[in-house]
Amino acid sequence: MKREEKLAQKVLKKYNLVPPYSIIELVEKKATIAFHTFPFKADGITVNIKSDKPKIYINNAFGIPKTRQKFTIAHELGHIFLPWHKGTIASDINEYSISTHIMYREMESEANRFASELLMPSDWVNNILEQNISFKIRLEKILQDAGVSLDAALIKIDNTCTQRRTIAVFNNNVCIQEITGSKAKTSHFYEKKYSDVKEKIFSLNSVEEYEEFSIYGKDFITFIIKEPDLDDFDRVDHRPWREILKQILAETGTESYLPNINASVPFPVNNAKKEGITNVKEVCALVKLNYSHKTNLNDVVSHNLFPIYIRKRVEELMAKW
Repeated sequence: MKREEKLAQKVLKKYNLVPPYSIIELVEKKATIAFHTFPFKADGITVNIKSDKPKIYINNAFGIPKTRQKFTIAHELGHIFLPWHKGTIASDINEYSISTHIMYREMESEANRFASELLMPSDWVNNILEQNISFKIRLEKILQDAGVSLDAALIKIDNTCTQRRTIAVFNNNVCIQEITGSKAKTSHFYEKKYSDVKEKIFSLNSVEEYEEFSIYGKDFITFIIKEPDLDDFDRVDHRPWREILKQILAETGTESYLPNINASVPFPVNNAKKEGITNVKEVCALVKLNYSHKTNLNDVVSHNLFPIYIRKRVEELMAKW
C-alpha cells in the first residue's frame, strides 16, 4: 500500500468514518467548497493548498455525473492532506496530455489513489467481498455506500481483492475488462465473446461461486477457483517424482504434455520465494492453481497422484533456495 493510501486510512480513523459518510462534511473540516461551471476543461481546482482554509472548486457543468464529482472532491482533499502537494492545482481525474509535466502527473495519480482509499477503504471493500451473498449485491453495496462510479469500483476491486476471484466485464457481448484477485490467475478473457468465456470457465477445474449478472448496461461473469485441499499434499509415495509423473501420463494418455506439465511448476515456486511464502503445502497450492486454467491438462490435474507429484517437485525446488 502506498503512502497516500495509508494517509487516507489515517484520515478515516481520525474522523471515525466508514462508508457511507458525507464527503462534504469532511471537506468542510479542512476547506471551503463551491460548485461552478468551468469555462475550461478541468474537474476541480484547489487554491492555496497549504493555507489555513484552502478553497476547492468543483466543475458543475451539465452532464458531469454526481459520482465523478464526488471522486473529484475526494481527489482535491488528497491534494490538501498530502503534505508534499503545494500551491494551486487544477485537476482532471483521468486525462493527461503527452506534454503534462511528470511531477504534476504523479501528484494527480497520488490524489486519485488517496481518493479511492478514502471513498472505498480496502478493508471495508474486502469485508464486503467476503460476504456470503450474491456478488451482484456485494458490488451494488460498494457502489451505493461509496457513491462512486462502476469504473472506480472495479479498479478498486482489481487492486484490493484478496480472493481467488475472476470478474469478466462485457460490453456488446465482448469482454472489455478482466479483474483478478491477488490469489487468482488471469484467464485471458479480454476481447473474447461471452459464449466463449462461459465455455472456457465450465472447462476449468474446481470452479465455485459462479454468477452472471448485469449492472449499468454491462454484463458480468464472476467465479472463484476453489482452494486446493492442503491435506492432499500430505499423501506419501516413496517413488521419485519422475516415476510418479510417468504413471500419471500413461494412465491419462497425455505423454505429449510432459514439457508443459514440468514447465508449469518453477514459476509459482519462484513467486512464492519472492513473497516470502515458506510453507511447503501453501507453495504446493500455488502450483496447483497454476494448472487451473490449463484445460488440456484436466485429466492430469484430477489424477489422485498429481498432488504427490507437485509436493515432490516443490520440495526439490525449495531445497535450492
